[in-house]
Amino acid sequence: MGLGFLLHEAQTALGRPKGSVSWTDLFNSYFWIDRENDLCTVIETQVLPFYDTHALVMLKDFESVVYKTLKP
Repeated sequence: MGLGFLLHEAQTALGRPKGSVSWTDLFNSYFWIDRENDLCTVIETQVLPFYDTHALVMLKDFESVVYKTLKP
């Protein structure tokens, strides 16, 4: 059950594991909770329109760096 979150049923290409949850809002703020890695991340922006190309690039870059940093 996602309890209002997006529940990821498979690992993302950038490393977010299966079972993590995420959320976004109209102004391109994003967060996800990764219980497998004991991790919660937040990116706050105030950018319109929703799903802005630059905000998505920032999110993907951030996620990539987070999971590269976690690798042993």
